[in-house]
Parts: sequence; C-alpha cells; structure tokens
Amino acid sequence: MPLNRRLYVRVAVELALLALTVSLVMAAAAYWLSLTQQRDVNRQLVVQLAESAKNTSAIAAYLTDEELAQEILNGLVANNLVEGASIEVAEGRVIQSGISEGNEDAIVIPLLDPFLKEDSVGRLVVLPDDRFIQAQAQKIGLQIVVGLIALSILIALAVSMLV
Repeated sequence: MPLNRRLYVRVAVELALLALTVSLVMAAAAYWLSLTQQRDVNRQLVVQLAESAKNTSAIAAYLTDEELAQEILNGLVANNLVEGASIEVAEGRVIQSGISEGNEDAIVIPLLDPFLKEDSVGRLVVLPDDRFIQAQAQKIGLQIVVGLIALSILIALAVSMLV
C-alpha cells in the first residue's frame, strides 16, 4: 500500500507541475498578446480623438486664432491617452499644449483649408501618453495572467484529486 500511495503522490505532483508550467507559458504569451493589443487599441483611440478635432483645428489654423487653437489643444490634452498636442500653422507658427516635440510616435493629421479642401493650412500633431497606455495595457495583461494561473491551479487540484 505505501508504494501505491507514493505513486499517487508522485503522479499528482507531476500533473500539478505540468499544469503550472503550461499555465505559466500560456500566461506569458497571453500577457504579451494582451499588451500589444491594448497598445494598438489605445493608439487607435488617440487617432480617433485627433480626427475628431481635425475640422475645428483646421478652422483655428486657417484663422490663425490662437485662443481657439489653445482651447482645442487643452481639450485634447485633458484626455489621459494624450500627453501633448500642437497645431502647426502653414506660416510656421506653432501653438502647443503639453509635450509635443520630437517624438516618432506622434500622430500627424494634415489640416486642410475649410473652403479649398486641396490647400493645406497646417497640421495637428498629437502625442500619445505612452506611460499611461503602457500602464493600462499591463494592468489588463496582469489580470489575464492571474486568471489563467488561478484556473490552472484549480485544474491541477481537480486532476490530482481524481488520480
């Protein structure tokens, strides 16, 4: 009887370790996949936000109305996903809010003349807040990891009770 008991314990431990190993590998894969997806989703949300401000920004650039431009930029920067924004007028003037200089991740939206759609009056530059986006993505990824590991532990315990 002690041999059976030791074999039972050994099989149960091996199954639990196997389940935990598989769950850790799957959790790591799920974490990185979730991280990538969340970054892409949040970036798309920033693009949509910038697109929604395009027409008003074009009017501000056309009129070179700094007050209107500043209100638009302040509205964009108030969103957690946006670190900074600027409206660059065709004459070279720049109206900005937050940090918006020198970043390759910046979203650039050309601003067209409100009347002559083929003429450019400037551009709207929106810089996503990468730290906030990364934190959100990690939070969601960790929730998925914890759920997968908890599920794997429950499955390992259930299997070990059946063996």
